Amino acid sequence: EERELLMVMEAIVALHNRYSDRVKRAKARIKFLVDRFGPEGFIEKYREELAHTRAGLADRPYPKGEWKEGKGEEVTAPGPGAPRQVYAQKQLARVVLPISVPLGDLSVARLRGLASLLEEFGLPEMRTTQDQNLILPSVPAERLHAVRLAVQALGMDVPRAGDNVVACPGTSTCRLGITSSTLVAPKLSGGEHDLRIRTSGCHNGCAQPETGDIGIYGEGKRLHGKLVPHYQTYFGGNGMGGGHLAIKGPSVPTQRVESAIARVQEAFGAERVGGETFFAWTRRKDQGYFAELLADLTRVEPHEVEHLARDHGDTAAFRVLQLGGGECAGASQVTAGASFFEAAHERGYRDALFFQRKYAEAAKCAEVIARSVAQAVAQIAGGRKHDDLLSLATEIAQRVPERAALAEQLETFANVLAQPEETLTDKTVAPLFKPLDEWTLAAADYCLHREPTLDLTGALPKHASAHAAQKAAVAQAA
Repeated sequence: EERELLMVMEAIVALHNRYSDRVKRAKARIKFLVDRFGPEGFIEKYREELAHTRAGLADRPYPKGEWKEGKGEEVTAPGPGAPRQVYAQKQLARVVLPISVPLGDLSVARLRGLASLLEEFGLPEMRTTQDQNLILPSVPAERLHAVRLAVQALGMDVPRAGDNVVACPGTSTCRLGITSSTLVAPKLSGGEHDLRIRTSGCHNGCAQPETGDIGIYGEGKRLHGKLVPHYQTYFGGNGMGGGHLAIKGPSVPTQRVESAIARVQEAFGAERVGGETFFAWTRRKDQGYFAELLADLTRVEPHEVEHLARDHGDTAAFRVLQLGGGECAGASQVTAGASFFEAAHERGYRDALFFQRKYAEAAKCAEVIARSVAQAVAQIAGGRKHDDLLSLATEIAQRVPERAALAEQLETFANVLAQPEETLTDKTVAPLFKPLDEWTLAAADYCLHREPTLDLTGALPKHASAHAAQKAAVAQAA
């Protein structure tokens, strides 16, 4: 219920903070807690945290939403994902116009053309969607035809059956990518039934393959002594009410994934009953059905390895590329900037946990802040990125002797944070926060002095001393 929304959100955050892995960032996800405790165990832990937050927030007022009723005729949902056709809004005589953008790739000329279109027709905004398309909301119904003609003049139009294909960048720019999802995606089609195809270059699934009608993610499998690129398949995902995550299918060599998807589509067209949806059809089947349907495509004989050990677009043997930064943070993930943003993320948790009187956990966040920022300084100075704070203090003292205070203060933080958890109280933890934030700004000042191109906008503390904050801001602007 609305009155419990913040309590539920707080309980989930508290559960995540209490039990998630704070050492391996890749494991710090709620899905791993579900694996750890099991579905029922996870729910039990959640209910325990919810009971605590209910008690803690019982006397606090909650922000009430402003509920409105539509003035137009009743609006039906556009289906899973974003609208694919012109869609009536709840506001009277207003519609949403979707615009197809294959794989989300837009040229500068088209972006400028769309900007001019918005100005010409007085449209308030343009939005991106999860299916890598665009939508123009609040288009007056009487001007829809003119707006669509203007969109067509830019070489664009509403989505067409079969083009509902989404792909993450894969190996084109992401260090986590295993397969070239941007090269295989243009070869795929949702067919006459306009199935939603979701293509990811690795198991992190940025294209959300488990929610598509057909989803795939890249992986490598060693067969007959060779590394062969594969796509793990999923069938029948639907993120709407009454939907479900997709059924996990077999893993298919990348060179055969087009055939595998086409075969599943053909089977659906031949076996569906009446107007049965793809989601409903997959639920009539089971995991074994898809394994049998694609069995011959998953088998790899020794003489086939030479041909199959290549990804789409490659002529050389398959290998997992190391490109540096992950796509989520672009190239900055391998720079000091990412460390400052990680520290900013932990500051939010630190303050929230301290507010909840979870002092030991707030101290752990403070330790992560100190480690992340110190590693950034060590990296900028050309040193090693240790995990131990005292080792980092020694590294910084050697590499940055002109900023001796950075190493000295870090050593002080390390000694305070090394205290046993049971001794960490508000009186020992709270006095650490402001000096830590000011030290972060001093570290940022050094890093920006060495690397003026670093963009730390939004990554620095806002509540430290005004002088230190102003100094770092001036350094960044310079």
